[in-house]
Amino acid sequence: MILSELSRQYANLFQPVMAPSPLTQLLAGSLEVWAGSVVVDVGCGSGVLSVTAVEQGARIVYAIDTNPLALAETAALARLAGCPRRVLPMLADLSDLSNIVPGPIDAIVCNPPQLPSRSSTANRSERMAYDAGTDGRRYIRALIQEVKAISVRNGGTPLTVQLVTTSVAGPEMTISELRAAGFSVSVVAEATAPFRPAYYDVVELLPAASYFRKNGELHERLLSILAIPR
Repeated sequence: MILSELSRQYANLFQPVMAPSPLTQLLAGSLEVWAGSVVVDVGCGSGVLSVTAVEQGARIVYAIDTNPLALAETAALARLAGCPRRVLPMLADLSDLSNIVPGPIDAIVCNPPQLPSRSSTANRSERMAYDAGTDGRRYIRALIQEVKAISVRNGGTPLTVQLVTTSVAGPEMTISELRAAGFSVSVVAEATAPFRPAYYDVVELLPAASYFRKNGELHERLLSILAIPR
């Protein structure tokens, strides 16, 4: 089922709490999953990435999130797509990943939180999908560290990482850190999108060169990144 059709049927099913963002849509449209692989969708949100991975041939997808509503929507989307037994929603945080997923992991897919946060709002549930520390990179750094730990647990067997990032979160730093962790990194898709309301809440915290104005709105650049072990 192609992404546009999946999104249409999903929208007709119910009004999603975790509606797919432009970042998620870019990653879903550029996802590359090997047949028979074990995939972890970190911060699964609406479940679009999990279902897309199954449709590309993943044997099983562990869909983790700290929001029970996101897990419920992921399960509903998997049923709609006809793959409920191959998408396993799990209430967990990124830091739990090494302990809760049995056996080797072949790939991680992720649309991480990547906006800077204010200390007064960092714990508000409605901003959990956005806030990532003072520089907007806390979650990305933690993800790369977790990937290293999983590689060790896999007995040195490498895993692929696919994530989507935004120009406001220092994508050059993300690429550099992945390369330093032993990956060959490429940008497989790019797009632009207007700022969402959460961005305007912290716009003065964003580097001025990381966004641009078009038709009276601020826009970000989106990059889908594929990291393959060297």
